[in-house]
Amino acid sequence: WQKFKGLDGAEGTLKTSEAGPDAQARVEAVEAEAQKLKAAKSEAAAK
Repeated sequence: WQKFKGLDGAEGTLKTSEAGPDAQARVEAVEAEAQKLKAAKSEAAAK
C-alpha cells in the first residue's frame, strides 16, 4: 500500500542490519564472561 500512496517503504527501500560477528562468536563471548563472573563469585564466597 505504501507503493500506491508514495510513502517510504516502497519496493527497494528495505533497510537491513549490517553483518556483525557471527552467532557462535557472540555465544562464546557471553560464556567466557559468565565463567569470569562465576569464578569471581566463588572466590569471594571462599573468603
